Amino acid sequence: MALGYQNRDNANNSIIRNKFITLATCVNNSDPKRAGRIRAIPSEGENVTISKCDDPIQCIKTYDELAAKGELIINGSKLEYIPWGVNDPYTFPSFLPLPINVIPKVGEGVKLISWETEKNLNQEYIGPLISQPGAVEWESYHSGKENTAVGINNAVLMPYAVPVGDSKINPKNLPLPQSKGSFINPDDVGIYGRNNTDIILGMSENAVEDETPDDVEASYPQILIRSGKLIKNDTISSRPTTNLKPTFIQITTFPQTLTRVEVEKEIVTTEDLPLNTLIEYKMDRLALCQSPMVFNGEVVVYKMPPKDNAGQAPMCWQCTNTTNYNTGAPAGPTTPQVGLTMTFTNAPTIKDIGRQINSLITNIDKEEWNKVLKQPNVSWATKTFSSSVDLNNQNNLGAFLGNTHPLYFRPEATLLETIEEGEPAAWPVPGTFNAVKEQVTILRDTIGLSGVKDKGGGLAFENDQGSREVKKETKKIKEMVPGPPKAQQEGIITAASEKIYLLSYSSADLNGPITLNTNYGIPQAKFIDDIETKTNSLVRGEKLMELLRKMADFQANHTHSCPGVASCPTAHDGTTTSDIDKLIKEAEETILNKNIRIN
Repeated sequence: MALGYQNRDNANNSIIRNKFITLATCVNNSDPKRAGRIRAIPSEGENVTISKCDDPIQCIKTYDELAAKGELIINGSKLEYIPWGVNDPYTFPSFLPLPINVIPKVGEGVKLISWETEKNLNQEYIGPLISQPGAVEWESYHSGKENTAVGINNAVLMPYAVPVGDSKINPKNLPLPQSKGSFINPDDVGIYGRNNTDIILGMSENAVEDETPDDVEASYPQILIRSGKLIKNDTISSRPTTNLKPTFIQITTFPQTLTRVEVEKEIVTTEDLPLNTLIEYKMDRLALCQSPMVFNGEVVVYKMPPKDNAGQAPMCWQCTNTTNYNTGAPAGPTTPQVGLTMTFTNAPTIKDIGRQINSLITNIDKEEWNKVLKQPNVSWATKTFSSSVDLNNQNNLGAFLGNTHPLYFRPEATLLETIEEGEPAAWPVPGTFNAVKEQVTILRDTIGLSGVKDKGGGLAFENDQGSREVKKETKKIKEMVPGPPKAQQEGIITAASEKIYLLSYSSADLNGPITLNTNYGIPQAKFIDDIETKTNSLVRGEKLMELLRKMADFQANHTHSCPGVASCPTAHDGTTTSDIDKLIKEAEETILNKNIRIN
């Protein structure tokens, strides 16, 4: 039994206070008995009469050395002990029963609880002192006590649930959305483990009303064992990011059994394609603000980019009048290529510019490349072709564009803003906005394409005037929807991870039996080097049945052209040997689940 000692505020005065609880620092947790005992020193010199102890871990080394030499003096008396021995004054058993006790790590704080018997003063520990769940892996004595009256950091504790926006409080103490679920809900019973693990008895976190009340689930019995539940925040440990792919085992009992029923409904599908050609026109706004008004502008013909490395391409449904490829285009394979630029300088009227733009769009739409190649028949308009356009080719721009359609034409972003919005704060010349707006609106109304319903811009999906829009098709599909629940309960056990192994000590499969070299968890290399080769992939039952049915159908309906020769490749019901061969070749990936393995 550990010896009791006088509880002092510090080593340098003689004021004795009778304390029931004393704060201390764990300096060793490697109990040779594995009985949950620790060695601890009251923090910051308390109870130490030799000298004030600012570093308990170093102090215990000094005290042990002095005790071994018979030179350790405590309260005026020589103290001799063996570390972890019966007379060791720094060894403390746990206050809590061993099965539920959490043994602190070295450097963590604990509370020493004193209680007296007829024979001696006993002291036991309870701890560790953890200020918040984000510090559960290890927390020093200094920060661990911050929720106590002596906590030096108490004023700057960073909360898990913080006020949102202008609010000064968070009445429901809801966590940040990215952190929800990282820590155990106060309404649940849980056990925090070291190294990003926990066990939760309950499921109240999903029943807490937040910004999405439609997602709130009813409370039901649940046990959840989680590993890798969060992504750590090295800056603010109390505000981690929830890991949406934790490794977990879930045991749940639902009060009702949900059902699904098949219904038929109509859906509208679109035949979307990558956009091939973009025609964009703009006007010189500053020139329009002059008095008299000057009509300068340009129209640019772009070849839209092919699919990038990620398989993405600009699609027809993405076409908007606000995307400005002149200024906002990303670099690389997603950048549109300029094929033709027609520039307007000192045009007589804005309608004249509109007619030239209209003519160009129409000629490109009809793929009349000989007309596109010609310079305009007016002195104030000039066409300039990109070096990528082969002017010696009879199709010139057509060869550069490839497939002209789908084609989209539009005003550029600044011009569109002037047409559709009010006067911006940064308008270059005050008092001219209304006049400019009137002129550019005339320009928009002058431009159009047969079959495209909107003036000024729109999509020509095909060159056929009757097929300008993305094709839509209405079809009927079957879908599973929620049905009436059944009254009986439904218990579900779930295991989720990237890979799942189901092992039996009594089974030997493939390359021999599996021998574990530890009973304290299987190291990662063991799975890869040994267990992987001694386990089978689990079979996907529905996919296996698909193959078996196909084989059975062929067997039941096959024919032979004549006796003694192989069967015909196509059976009476239409089943072919090619169908079966295809399923067999795909079976490695479709029938076998290599991420769920058994022995």
